[in-house]
Amino acid sequence: MDTNLGSKGATRQSWFRDAVRVAFKEIQDEHPRASEKKWAKLLGDRSRDEPELFDAGWEYIVRNMVDAQEHYARRSQPKPQRTLEERQQEQEEIKQQAKKDAATVLYLNWLMPNNKRLRFCEGNYVAKVCAPLARAGKKAGNKLMGQVYSEEELRREIAS
Repeated sequence: MDTNLGSKGATRQSWFRDAVRVAFKEIQDEHPRASEKKWAKLLGDRSRDEPELFDAGWEYIVRNMVDAQEHYARRSQPKPQRTLEERQQEQEEIKQQAKKDAATVLYLNWLMPNNKRLRFCEGNYVAKVCAPLARAGKKAGNKLMGQVYSEEELRREIAS
């Protein structure tokens, strides 16, 4: 897998040499089968020879540590407590949405025990296996439910 880290590295750091990540990528390319410890030693050796790289490495480490500390501080802050009214309002909104969602359910797309959609099942079969739809199934007889009923007609039949 080839990774392109750019030619000048991170933009938050400023130094005369390429970024620490670029130097690390060069070391990885030169020694692809080395262990992490070997890569760390090689990067340390190179940073001793190049003071800018050494300073940039410490800036990089400190920046990552500060970011981690800020992240953990944000995570540890308590969440604001909601009032009883806010929770009740949210529950009411959920109930309203559930009613809307229930109205959009397509009964003709129900999956029946024979792994067919209701619209592709004969009325007699539906009457046998689905008590809520028994009356509609008896009316459909040997015809497919989708041929006999539209979605609205089936809703009315179930509701009556």
